Amino acid sequence: MAAAHLGLVSLVVFAILAGGEADWPMAWLLFLVIDFPVSLIWWALNSLGPVVPARLNLASPPGSPINDVWNFLVPLGFLSIVGTGWWYFLGSRIHRWRAGRPEGAHWWEGNIL
Repeated sequence: MAAAHLGLVSLVVFAILAGGEADWPMAWLLFLVIDFPVSLIWWALNSLGPVVPARLNLASPPGSPINDVWNFLVPLGFLSIVGTGWWYFLGSRIHRWRAGRPEGAHWWEGNIL
């Protein structure tokens, strides 16, 4: 599940960089739902806006998403590390739960966790 999440993050990054859409920051909103509840931490990081500069002058051309700290770099870093880690944790938890069930047991037959 973590690999699928990282693949989806990579796909969104590719779409942002290859696309030329003016509303490209909206692509990250998909992960507010997918990564819930850890996406609430990302939402709270936006309060640091006055402390961290909004744009960097990297080697990319001016106006490139790569220069945009709060709309590209912060979501990319957060979703790549914390979001993927969240799905790794969930995947390992589900695997452990399924491995501990007796053969033929179903979720409706009692304790599921």
